[in-house]
Amino acid sequence: MKKTAINLLFLAAAQLSFAAVGQTARDVTDDNIGQTIGVTCFGCHGYNGVSQGVAPSLRGRRDIAATLVEFKSGRRHGSIMDRIAKGYSDTEMDAVGRFFAEMGPEQ
Repeated sequence: MKKTAINLLFLAAAQLSFAAVGQTARDVTDDNIGQTIGVTCFGCHGYNGVSQGVAPSLRGRRDIAATLVEFKSGRRHGSIMDRIAKGYSDTEMDAVGRFFAEMGPEQ
């Protein structure tokens, strides 16, 4: 199976796990919202945000929230990220940005 297909299956499984408990990422309001959303990024951007493919690594980056805002506004284009970013609030994008920044640099 191609790596892209495996990544898509991982992403679908993560989304289904939210549905299984009757929640979506948008419904989660606890202090771990950045992590809750951030783990769904692993399907394309690699486990713990360290990419093994064409998607960039996210671990340790401090520009994630700003980049998501650019995707959401249309100032930046991507194959799928512009569509994904439109589904998140500014608060959620900030939380995801903090999640990856606080992970520290790639190891």
